[in-house]
Amino acid sequence: MTDQVHRLLRELLHVEFGDAQAVAAVDLKTPEARSGMAELLRGGWAQLLAPRIYAAANGLEVLALAQYGLRVGMPAPHLTAAAMCRQHGWKLAIPVQVARFLLALAPRPDAADITELPFDQPKQMAWPKLGVVLEPGDSRLFGLTPIGQVLALGLPLDASEAGLVAIGETAGAGMLAEPRLLEWLRQDVAAALLTERELVVANAIIKAAERVGVPRRAPRDFEPPADAVAIEGWDVFEKGGLEYLTAARISGHPYLPDGDNLSRSSPLMWIDERLGWARTRSRYYRLVGQRLGD
Repeated sequence: MTDQVHRLLRELLHVEFGDAQAVAAVDLKTPEARSGMAELLRGGWAQLLAPRIYAAANGLEVLALAQYGLRVGMPAPHLTAAAMCRQHGWKLAIPVQVARFLLALAPRPDAADITELPFDQPKQMAWPKLGVVLEPGDSRLFGLTPIGQVLALGLPLDASEAGLVAIGETAGAGMLAEPRLLEWLRQDVAAALLTERELVVANAIIKAAERVGVPRRAPRDFEPPADAVAIEGWDVFEKGGLEYLTAARISGHPYLPDGDNLSRSSPLMWIDERLGWARTRSRYYRLVGQRLGD
């Protein structure tokens, strides 16, 4: 499951173009690859982060950075952690922040904020200069698929059974409805690897993933976040069986300037026009004013 965790983290966490990638010596499987890394090191397009762990830019990024006289920087912490685990044969698990994001309990975390990750070794290992801490995880985690790990790590301990069902219903309208992730979840259910609480959520996710359209109400116990993206002149459109937000003006977005338009959000998970809130796979949106056409 370790490779699956690595790939999922790369897909979920936003990394800017030009940011360094983390490369382990074990990744350099051919003489050509090893020679290429040596050339990058000589040219200043790679740096040694730790024994047998490198930061490197790919070919296109080298050309782009060279125009501005820049050199390769530091990889996002989760990339470095994954390279460490590949090099040493350690197993990595999903970080808690990512688990809560996939369960729609929190917005998408910034890659730079994922500095602590669970792994299968008995003692903590830390590289302060790299911003990486590997924490011993419960041994049960490493027999689960990445989505089983999400349930094990992300569910609130004080949630009632009704609350767990509500979490599953919401999460099943989001990224966990994707076939590959849903198949992982079904694997853990079939193998009887989930606790009773986790199974309640898993069954609610599977049922919700079969639903057509997104809920038109906020989840049970929804509390508006203090900081959210606000959109004006907004509307909803459908494409390829998914629904998206669009807006004439946006403010408070981490990557778009205030006053810019939103051409398309990530897919909607739910929308509540009465409350004036919506949740996409990435973040919460505050709906300002009426929907266009109303």
